[in-house]
Amino acid sequence: MERTLLWQAKQDYLAQCLKRTLNVPGLTAEIGVYLGGTTRFIATNNHGKAHIAADTFGPGIIGATSKDQHVNGDFNVNGNEVLNYLHVLPNVIPIVGYFPQSFQYVHARYSFVHVDLDTYQGTVDSLDYFWDKLNTGGILLYDDWQWDNCKGVTEALQEFLTKVPAHFEQGQHQLALTKQ
Repeated sequence: MERTLLWQAKQDYLAQCLKRTLNVPGLTAEIGVYLGGTTRFIATNNHGKAHIAADTFGPGIIGATSKDQHVNGDFNVNGNEVLNYLHVLPNVIPIVGYFPQSFQYVHARYSFVHVDLDTYQGTVDSLDYFWDKLNTGGILLYDDWQWDNCKGVTEALQEFLTKVPAHFEQGQHQLALTKQ
């Protein structure tokens, strides 16, 4: 997989989780697209399902707080270049903007969502938005679980797991939440 910061073990775990959801109805999505490599992989391996690729496509991280090690502006990219890289995929639906506001008109159910937002608030917002829209058997896969540079991600996921009975398993600095 090119154009991604996910090392091979993370790529393999993402592929394994995606494969487990191929027969689950619903769209796939990635929130936090960065250079587009992971989105391209998901969109080309999801059996033709519509795939939402959501990002600011430019300014990088927003909404970082004292709970986060990253700061606003980290992972800034040339959004036009990333969108051009993805436009050749007919099943990719780009959503440009700040999550979750950028999803105000999206009414969908999901089978697989990869979340790589790197911040506490982004993780909380994604759990609030996607959990109830995830079909049974669907997976929310979070990057940066128990990663020293993204402690806010881990904190938000731990808080969620104390409130919601979810089946979860760990990859290498990844956490997969499966809707039962």
